[in-house]
Amino acid sequence: MWPSAYWAYHLGSCAIGGNTSGSKRTIAIEISNIGFLKRIDDKLVTVYNDNDVYCDINQTQLCTKLASPYRGELYYATFTKQQYDSVLILLRYLTATYSIPRKFLSEDKRYITGDKNELINFRGIVSHVNYRSSRKWDIGPAFDWGKIIDGIL
Repeated sequence: MWPSAYWAYHLGSCAIGGNTSGSKRTIAIEISNIGFLKRIDDKLVTVYNDNDVYCDINQTQLCTKLASPYRGELYYATFTKQQYDSVLILLRYLTATYSIPRKFLSEDKRYITGDKNELINFRGIVSHVNYRSSRKWDIGPAFDWGKIIDGIL
């Protein structure tokens, strides 16, 4: 909800490159998602309240089980087709408007906090987890980067 012509402190105080300098050279896109989920019996609940049932374990259209835990968590809320479509439209606009290369980190680096020098010098599309080693799960492996990469390249 912030015009892309301006910058905001969006990376956080522990971000690689610092919140101020890092935030000044990046554009943040926030995708609303409940994030990781906790399993209680056959239900997946939000981290905010054990009584806040998000979905049944078998409702794969609503929840994703990863092959192995990511940042200690195994279950995540899924993203919708509309979210992927909206992100693609926005990325196409922002990359064209600001001459941002439609380039992505390699898959082995996509879900980890990056090397400071490499990340600061990278020109392309990255996610929050590349800047923060803790307290951030976005965008992890529950997000289908392939849909974005295929849709923008």
